[in-house]
Amino acid sequence: MSIKSDVKVVGRAANGSISIKSDVQMVSRAANGSISIKSDVQMVSRAANGSISVKSDVEMVSRAANRSISVKSDVEMVSRAANSILSW
Repeated sequence: MSIKSDVKVVGRAANGSISIKSDVQMVSRAANGSISIKSDVQMVSRAANGSISVKSDVEMVSRAANRSISVKSDVEMVSRAANSILSW
């Protein structure tokens, strides 16, 4: 399943990983459940509760305790709910 727009490409691989690519950042979730975030301008902080939040000029990525992943920016919102449905 893939969602394409002028600024982003969101694809879900067969291994269950979710990758988000744009001009300013790449967010990928590896098969081991780790989340890696690469960008020119970002701050990554991991709280004691195990949640991961990422803030940049254009978007915020946060992983809540319910294992959902939400991405917010000026142009799109992608959220993965607990039922594993990827919607835009």
